Amino acid sequence: GSARKSIVCQGLDSREFVWGPSGESLAVLVNGELSIMSLDGVIKKRYGKASAIGSWSSDGRYIAYETRDTDQRRLWILHVSDGQAAEVGISGDCCIGAWKPRGELLAFWHDAGLMIVGPDGKNPLLFGSNFHGSTMPPSWLVPE
Repeated sequence: GSARKSIVCQGLDSREFVWGPSGESLAVLVNGELSIMSLDGVIKKRYGKASAIGSWSSDGRYIAYETRDTDQRRLWILHVSDGQAAEVGISGDCCIGAWKPRGELLAFWHDAGLMIVGPDGKNPLLFGSNFHGSTMPPSWLVPE
């Protein structure tokens, strides 16, 4: 409801951004690199090649993102504090998903299945394989 603000940043892909958990920064693509940008358009940190940004965990520790080579898509989990990224060892189509509220698990669609993986990217678990046609990321329910 407040006044609209324009953020200007050279090389910014305005279609790819995710709000940071504090609401004071954005994960964005700048010239094909995953970057953290302040709301005044200043790049605070660059992490490396990316083609899509999925979600930033609510505790601020992890960002799920994707890279694409000519014919291969890869899902990664960035550890924001040290800049290290863990590749999730899967192949095929995936829809970058949603972090569990405390950031300990990432849920995402992979082909026609729901997968869950920890921040280390290792040993993703498949839950079901008949979720055809979903393009929206899954979401976690938090009991009240």
